[in-house]
Amino acid sequence: MKTAEGVFRWQRPPVRGLRAPYRSKLWAALDRTSDVLTRLIVEMYAGGMSQRAIESAWEKALGQFVVSKSAVSAITDRLRHAYEAFRTRDLSGYDIASLFMDTVSEPLRRWGSKTGILCVGGICVEGRQVWRSLSTAHSESYESCLEVLRDLVKRRLQTPVTITTDGAPGLSKAVEAMWPRSLRLRCWFHKMQQLHQKGPPQAWPAFTASVVENDTERLSPLV
Repeated sequence: MKTAEGVFRWQRPPVRGLRAPYRSKLWAALDRTSDVLTRLIVEMYAGGMSQRAIESAWEKALGQFVVSKSAVSAITDRLRHAYEAFRTRDLSGYDIASLFMDTVSEPLRRWGSKTGILCVGGICVEGRQVWRSLSTAHSESYESCLEVLRDLVKRRLQTPVTITTDGAPGLSKAVEAMWPRSLRLRCWFHKMQQLHQKGPPQAWPAFTASVVENDTERLSPLV
């Protein structure tokens, strides 16, 4: 069995005199590659290491052959299949109340450049937080953001009550075009970060309370 600590070997004794072949319940419950090793391989691959480099790194770290390039490839293939299933799953079963959208920049494995990941999360009526979509977006242009939102609607995402974004004009325009009846909110983190730079430190506590009160009154008809 391949683990993050090395290869663990044991012998299974033969069992004779049975009418049916012996099947070990312990062996059936174990995978040939441990969950910890699998997670570490996924993190190394996501961090930019090639499949060959991962194989070599484990061999150098533990002083023995642990995992082959083909085994790493099989693990990363499962990761891609899991993402594809997540990206195309039906969204009609989620009773979404609030949607949150923002683009983060992540480094690419090659060339030292970055790409934008448009992250869409939601809060269900019962308070459960769920991810709706993670899509590569080379820019926050109206066209690219609208394409992501159309895909959400195609997968039968219901119209949310509120939608929170930052001030990106392309994303804001796409949201208004797709869900004009939803209440648009500005991201609290971006809002407070910008407001904090405008006022003196001694006035900040009272100013924060005033902002919270105004936004609470705005949302009160929805409660």
